[in-house]
Amino acid sequence: MGIVEVLEDMGRIVESFFSFLVCLVHPTPNKKPSTFKFLSKLVKNNKITLHELLSLKLQISLLTYLVLSLSIILMSLSPWLLVLLGVLYIAYVRCLVISNWNYFIEPEPYRIFYYSIFLVSFGAFIGYTLLKLFRVPLYILYLYLLLIFVVVLGFRQYFKTNYGRDWTYGEVIEVGNGVVRVFVHDDIRANAKPGYYWVEGKNVEVGSIVKVQVRDRNLKGSIPIRIVSNQSSQTSEEPKTERE
Repeated sequence: MGIVEVLEDMGRIVESFFSFLVCLVHPTPNKKPSTFKFLSKLVKNNKITLHELLSLKLQISLLTYLVLSLSIILMSLSPWLLVLLGVLYIAYVRCLVISNWNYFIEPEPYRIFYYSIFLVSFGAFIGYTLLKLFRVPLYILYLYLLLIFVVVLGFRQYFKTNYGRDWTYGEVIEVGNGVVRVFVHDDIRANAKPGYYWVEGKNVEVGSIVKVQVRDRNLKGSIPIRIVSNQSSQTSEEPKTERE
C-alpha cells in the first residue's frame, strides 16, 4: 500500500470520527443508511434488513452499558464514572436512532423503549451506589432492589399498554396445506423476534404482506401463530424493503 492510500485511509478515519462526534452532539436523519459490515457478517440472512441490524445494535449497546455499569459498582469505582458512562450511552443511542430514523420500521417505539430503559437503569445504578456510600442497613438495599423490580414491571406494563399489540406483519415465503411460512421482522411492539415461522393461514400468495397474530409468552417474547388478514394496509408500519 502506497503513502497516498495510507493518507486517504487516515483521512476517512478522521472524517468518520468527527462525524460521529457531531452526531453525538446534534444528530440528524441520514440521507444514506449506516453501514454495519461486522454485524452483517454475523447475521447471514438475506431477509435481514437495516431495521434488524439497527435493533441488534441497540440491544448490544444496552447490554454493554449494563455490564459496564455493573462492573463499576462491583469494583466500587467512582460514581462519576457511572454518570460519564450514562451520558455517553444515551448520546450514542440518540445518535443511532435519530440518524437512522428513516430506516426503522417504526422508530418511535424503539426510541421510547431504549430511552426509558436507560432512565430506569441509570437511576437504579446511581441510587444503589448512593445507598452503599451512606452505608444503609442491608435490608434497605434489598427493599431498594425490590422497588427497582417493581418499577421495571411497571414500565413493561406501561409500554405494553401504550405501544404493544398482539399482531405483526409478515412476508409470505411458502404456502402449504392450511399452513403458511412467513418471515417476520423485528417488532418491539409485538415483542416478536425476526425469523421464519410456520403459521395457520390460507388464501395468500407468496411474496404478499400479511398481518400475523402473535401469542405472548412471559419473558420469552411473542410467537406468530396465525394469519389474521391477507391484505396489507399500506401504512408506515409495514416492513421496508431497504437492504444494506
